[in-house]
Amino acid sequence: MFVILEVVSFLANPGRSNLCSVVGSKLIKRIRSLCFEKVVKAVGLRVVLWWRWRR
Repeated sequence: MFVILEVVSFLANPGRSNLCSVVGSKLIKRIRSLCFEKVVKAVGLRVVLWWRWRR
């Protein structure tokens, strides 16, 4: 019984590690894209406001 559990554990650990790596990289990618969108919107708004102020 313990041998079967050990084999299952031995096979599941690399899969779990790989899954966490994939999920983590997708999460970081999403967070970066959301932050980039906010920065682009903020900079774009400042440029528009600056041009309106200059007129």
